[in-house]
Amino acid sequence: MRNNVEKFLLKLESKCSLEVNIPASLDALCELKQMYPVLPRAVLDMYALSDGIEINVPGTTFYPVNKLLSINKDATEVEYVKIGYMVFGDEIVVGKDGRIYQIDHETGTEFLDWETFEDFLEDELAALD
Repeated sequence: MRNNVEKFLLKLESKCSLEVNIPASLDALCELKQMYPVLPRAVLDMYALSDGIEINVPGTTFYPVNKLLSINKDATEVEYVKIGYMVFGDEIVVGKDGRIYQIDHETGTEFLDWETFEDFLEDELAALD
């Protein structure tokens, strides 16, 4: 499955600038899995490839693991796990159902959603065409 995420990231990189980091440590990946079992395998695969990513166009950023843990630590009930944001302020989150949601920064409501993380990446790629 990691190959699917890697393929999308390589395609994105061929069309725009990506800020890619060293992979998250195994300890960090284990902590993510333990703290947030709702995170889809594909999101964990992304962190196994890069500890956070910035897609310069269209302007989406996925938090590094330490920031993801910090941002989500005070959530008493995990309705969403915040994994990143879009340049205009909307958050990218994983819902209890494992789906990816774009949360409108003005209303706090679900704006768009994707069944899988790969579907989200595919839409990011399509936005560049």
